[in-house]
Amino acid sequence: MTLAELAPWAALGAALGVALLLTRSSLGERAAGTGLVGVGAVVVALHAEPRLADVVTGRPLLVAVVALVGVAVLLGLGTLVSSRLWLVPIAALAVAWLRLPVGGDADAPKLLLPLSAVIAVAP
Repeated sequence: MTLAELAPWAALGAALGVALLLTRSSLGERAAGTGLVGVGAVVVALHAEPRLADVVTGRPLLVAVVALVGVAVLLGLGTLVSSRLWLVPIAALAVAWLRLPVGGDADAPKLLLPLSAVIAVAP
């Protein structure tokens, strides 16, 4: 199965993960939602920008370090937000307009990664 065939299913899985993050409060369900969003985002990013696949191929240590740092940041932000719930809507409004380009081209796809991070850490 190629990335082009897998990307729509990964996006659907990521959307399901966002739905879990928005509607569920148990730790297990939220962890599953975060995992679905993460896996879906990686597959869609690799499909949208093939040069990313070239960067990570043969560098499992780089991928592991980036994944661990990302999880640590999300856990830290989740801890901060859980004691200050009023930050969630403010943070969502602050980053809703941010679209980060994936790749260096002028026509590179622009993803809502900061908003996805806010949704991932919201209780």
